[in-house]
Amino acid sequence: MASGWPISTREIGRWTLIGIPQRLGDGRPPERMSFESFPVLEMLIGENWLREILMVVLPKSLPWAWWTSSSTAGLRQLSSQRMPAAVPLRSLRGVLLRRFFFQGMTQVILPAAQSDGQAVVLEWAGIDTEHQPEFIWTAPDTLDVWNTKAIAAWCRSKTAWRDFNSIPNLPAERVVALFDGDVFCAAPTAVARAVIETLRHKANEWNIAVIAGVPELAWPRKGTA
Repeated sequence: MASGWPISTREIGRWTLIGIPQRLGDGRPPERMSFESFPVLEMLIGENWLREILMVVLPKSLPWAWWTSSSTAGLRQLSSQRMPAAVPLRSLRGVLLRRFFFQGMTQVILPAAQSDGQAVVLEWAGIDTEHQPEFIWTAPDTLDVWNTKAIAAWCRSKTAWRDFNSIPNLPAERVVALFDGDVFCAAPTAVARAVIETLRHKANEWNIAVIAGVPELAWPRKGTA
Protein backbone atom coordinates (compact mmCIF):
# COMPACT_ATOMS: atom_id res chain seq x y z
CA MET A 1 0.00 0.00 0.00
CA ALA A 2 1.36 3.44 -0.97
CA SER A 3 2.43 5.77 1.82
CA GLY A 4 1.72 9.49 2.11
CA TRP A 5 0.04 12.02 4.39
CA PRO A 6 -3.19 10.24 5.41
CA ILE A 7 -5.84 12.91 5.94
CA SER A 8 -9.07 11.39 7.26
CA THR A 9 -12.58 12.72 6.73
CA ARG A 10 -15.99 11.83 8.09
CA GLU A 11 -19.34 13.47 7.39
CA ILE A 12 -21.81 14.20 10.19
CA GLY A 13 -24.93 15.75 8.70
CA ARG A 14 -23.93 18.99 7.01
CA TRP A 15 -20.55 19.05 8.75
CA THR A 16 -17.29 17.27 7.98
CA LEU A 17 -14.56 16.15 10.36
CA ILE A 18 -10.94 16.29 9.19
CA GLY A 19 -8.15 14.34 10.87
CA ILE A 20 -4.68 15.74 10.10
CA PRO A 21 -1.89 13.49 11.44
CA GLN A 22 1.55 14.60 12.55
CA ARG A 23 3.28 11.85 10.55
CA LEU A 24 3.03 10.06 7.24
CA GLY A 25 1.43 6.63 6.96
CA ASP A 26 -0.24 4.17 4.64
CA GLY A 27 -3.84 5.17 5.33
CA ARG A 28 -4.53 2.41 7.83
CA PRO A 29 -4.94 2.88 11.59
CA PRO A 30 -1.44 3.12 13.11
CA GLU A 31 -0.08 -0.04 14.69
CA ARG A 32 2.62 -0.19 17.33
CA MET A 33 4.94 -2.22 15.09
CA SER A 34 4.71 0.11 12.07
CA PHE A 35 3.99 3.51 13.64
CA GLU A 36 7.61 4.60 14.11
CA SER A 37 8.55 3.54 10.57
CA PHE A 38 6.81 6.61 9.10
CA PRO A 39 8.47 10.06 9.42
CA VAL A 40 6.88 12.93 11.33
CA LEU A 41 6.14 16.21 9.55
CA GLU A 42 8.68 18.01 11.72
CA MET A 43 11.43 15.96 10.08
CA LEU A 44 10.17 16.78 6.58
CA ILE A 45 9.05 20.39 6.99
CA GLY A 46 10.68 21.75 10.13
CA GLU A 47 9.61 22.95 13.57
CA ASN A 48 6.93 25.29 12.18
CA TRP A 49 4.84 22.51 10.63
CA LEU A 50 2.02 22.84 13.19
CA ARG A 51 1.89 26.62 12.83
CA GLU A 52 1.57 26.17 9.05
CA ILE A 53 -1.40 23.82 9.50
CA LEU A 54 -3.11 26.07 12.05
CA MET A 55 -2.82 28.98 9.63
CA VAL A 56 -4.81 26.87 7.15
CA VAL A 57 -7.55 25.69 9.51
CA LEU A 58 -8.07 28.91 11.51
CA PRO A 59 -9.55 32.02 9.82
CA LYS A 60 -7.97 35.20 11.20
CA SER A 61 -11.08 37.21 10.32
CA LEU A 62 -13.16 35.63 13.12
CA PRO A 63 -12.88 35.72 16.94
CA TRP A 64 -11.20 32.68 18.51
CA ALA A 65 -11.84 30.80 21.74
CA TRP A 66 -8.75 28.88 22.92
CA TRP A 67 -8.94 26.18 25.59
CA THR A 68 -5.40 25.33 26.67
CA SER A 69 -3.19 24.18 29.52
CA SER A 70 -2.48 26.93 32.04
CA SER A 71 1.17 25.94 31.96
CA THR A 72 1.48 26.84 28.29
CA ALA A 73 4.32 29.33 28.10
CA GLY A 74 2.65 31.54 25.53
CA LEU A 75 -0.04 32.66 27.98
CA ARG A 76 2.58 34.79 29.73
CA GLN A 77 2.74 36.96 26.62
CA LEU A 78 -0.98 37.75 26.56
CA SER A 79 -2.15 41.06 27.94
CA SER A 80 -5.72 40.24 28.91
CA GLN A 81 -8.84 41.30 30.78
CA ARG A 82 -11.12 39.20 32.97
CA MET A 83 -13.66 37.22 30.95
CA PRO A 84 -17.42 37.68 31.51
CA ALA A 85 -19.85 34.78 31.18
CA ALA A 86 -21.29 36.31 28.00
CA VAL A 87 -18.95 38.06 25.56
CA PRO A 88 -20.48 40.62 23.12
CA LEU A 89 -18.61 39.77 19.94
CA ARG A 90 -19.45 42.94 18.00
CA SER A 91 -17.73 45.15 20.58
CA LEU A 92 -14.91 42.75 21.49
CA ARG A 93 -11.58 44.56 21.25
CA GLY A 94 -9.11 43.06 23.73
CA VAL A 95 -8.08 39.57 24.82
CA LEU A 96 -10.16 37.98 27.60
CA LEU A 97 -8.90 35.23 29.90
CA ARG A 98 -10.25 32.91 32.60
CA ARG A 99 -8.21 30.29 34.49
CA PHE A 100 -9.68 27.03 35.79
CA PHE A 101 -7.21 26.44 38.61
CA PHE A 102 -8.33 23.00 39.78
CA GLN A 103 -8.24 21.59 36.25
CA GLY A 104 -5.06 23.42 35.24
CA MET A 105 -6.69 24.82 32.10
CA THR A 106 -7.26 28.34 30.79
CA GLN A 107 -9.87 29.77 28.45
CA VAL A 108 -8.90 32.66 26.18
CA ILE A 109 -11.12 34.74 23.87
CA LEU A 110 -9.40 36.71 21.11
CA PRO A 111 -10.99 39.32 18.85
CA ALA A 112 -11.02 38.90 15.09
CA ALA A 113 -7.73 39.84 13.41
CA GLN A 114 -6.06 40.33 16.81
CA SER A 115 -2.61 39.83 15.35
CA ASP A 116 -0.61 39.72 18.60
CA GLY A 117 -2.96 37.34 20.39
CA GLN A 118 -3.49 35.10 17.38
CA ALA A 119 0.28 34.95 16.88
CA VAL A 120 0.62 33.61 20.44
CA VAL A 121 -1.94 30.89 19.70
CA LEU A 122 -0.18 29.92 16.47
CA GLU A 123 3.15 29.81 18.30
CA TRP A 124 2.16 27.95 21.46
CA ALA A 125 -0.97 25.88 20.71
CA GLY A 126 -0.40 22.14 20.82
CA ILE A 127 2.68 22.27 23.07
CA ASP A 128 1.21 19.97 25.74
CA THR A 129 -1.64 17.81 24.43
CA GLU A 130 -0.43 14.31 25.21
CA HIS A 131 -2.94 13.68 28.00
CA GLN A 132 -5.79 16.09 27.23
CA PRO A 133 -6.74 18.01 24.10
CA GLU A 134 -6.66 21.72 23.42
CA PHE A 135 -9.54 23.26 21.50
CA ILE A 136 -9.82 26.37 19.36
CA TRP A 137 -13.30 27.54 18.35
CA THR A 138 -14.08 30.26 15.85
CA ALA A 139 -17.22 32.38 16.18
CA PRO A 140 -19.89 32.48 13.44
CA ASP A 141 -20.43 35.84 11.71
CA THR A 142 -24.11 35.63 12.69
CA LEU A 143 -23.42 35.36 16.42
CA ASP A 144 -23.68 38.47 18.62
CA VAL A 145 -22.84 36.98 22.03
CA TRP A 146 -20.59 34.04 22.97
CA ASN A 147 -21.56 32.06 26.06
CA THR A 148 -18.09 31.37 27.44
CA LYS A 149 -19.38 29.11 30.22
CA ALA A 150 -20.99 26.83 27.63
CA ILE A 151 -17.74 26.70 25.65
CA ALA A 152 -15.75 25.79 28.76
CA ALA A 153 -18.30 23.17 29.84
CA TRP A 154 -18.01 21.37 26.49
CA CYS A 155 -14.21 21.52 26.47
CA ARG A 156 -13.98 20.25 30.06
CA SER A 157 -16.28 17.28 29.48
CA LYS A 158 -14.74 14.15 27.94
CA THR A 159 -18.24 12.86 27.29
CA ALA A 160 -19.11 16.01 25.33
CA TRP A 161 -16.03 16.42 23.13
CA ARG A 162 -15.70 12.72 22.42
CA ASP A 163 -19.22 12.78 20.96
CA PHE A 164 -18.53 14.39 17.59
CA ASN A 165 -22.27 14.39 16.84
CA SER A 166 -22.58 17.27 19.32
CA ILE A 167 -20.32 19.53 17.24
CA PRO A 168 -22.82 20.79 14.61
CA ASN A 169 -25.01 22.13 17.43
CA LEU A 170 -22.24 24.20 19.02
CA PRO A 171 -22.13 28.03 18.67
CA ALA A 172 -19.06 27.77 16.44
CA GLU A 173 -18.09 28.40 12.84
CA ARG A 174 -15.59 25.54 13.25
CA VAL A 175 -13.91 23.61 16.06
CA VAL A 176 -10.24 22.62 15.99
CA ALA A 177 -8.87 19.99 18.38
CA LEU A 178 -5.18 19.42 19.09
CA PHE A 179 -4.54 16.07 20.71
CA ASP A 180 -1.44 13.92 21.15
CA GLY A 181 0.39 15.67 18.32
CA ASP A 182 -2.39 15.50 15.74
CA VAL A 183 -4.80 18.18 14.48
CA PHE A 184 -8.54 17.74 13.99
CA CYS A 185 -10.95 20.21 12.39
CA ALA A 186 -14.74 20.12 12.34
CA ALA A 187 -16.56 22.52 10.03
CA PRO A 188 -19.57 22.85 7.73
CA THR A 189 -18.84 20.71 4.68
CA ALA A 190 -18.29 23.63 2.27
CA VAL A 191 -15.74 25.13 4.67
CA ALA A 192 -14.12 21.74 5.24
CA ARG A 193 -13.70 21.17 1.51
CA ALA A 194 -11.86 24.48 1.20
CA VAL A 195 -9.62 23.53 4.14
CA ILE A 196 -8.79 20.17 2.56
CA GLU A 197 -8.00 21.79 -0.77
CA THR A 198 -5.62 24.23 0.92
CA LEU A 199 -3.97 21.34 2.78
CA ARG A 200 -3.41 19.65 -0.58
CA HIS A 201 -1.68 22.78 -1.87
CA LYS A 202 0.48 22.81 1.27
CA ALA A 203 1.36 19.15 0.73
CA ASN A 204 2.45 19.95 -2.83
CA GLU A 205 4.72 22.70 -1.49
CA TRP A 206 6.19 20.20 0.97
CA ASN A 207 6.59 17.53 -1.73
CA ILE A 208 4.41 14.99 0.06
CA ALA A 209 1.37 13.17 -1.30
CA VAL A 210 -2.04 13.33 0.38
CA ILE A 211 -3.74 9.95 0.70
CA ALA A 212 -7.05 8.96 2.29
CA GLY A 213 -6.99 8.07 5.95
CA VAL A 214 -9.61 5.96 7.69
CA PRO A 215 -12.79 7.79 8.85
CA GLU A 216 -12.23 6.60 12.45
CA LEU A 217 -9.24 8.93 12.69
CA ALA A 218 -11.13 12.07 11.65
CA TRP A 219 -11.73 13.01 15.31
CA PRO A 220 -10.04 11.95 18.60
CA ARG A 221 -11.17 8.43 19.28
CA LYS A 222 -13.42 7.55 22.21
CA GLY A 223 -10.80 5.28 23.67
CA THR A 224 -8.32 8.13 24.11
CA ALA A 225 -7.73 10.50 27.02
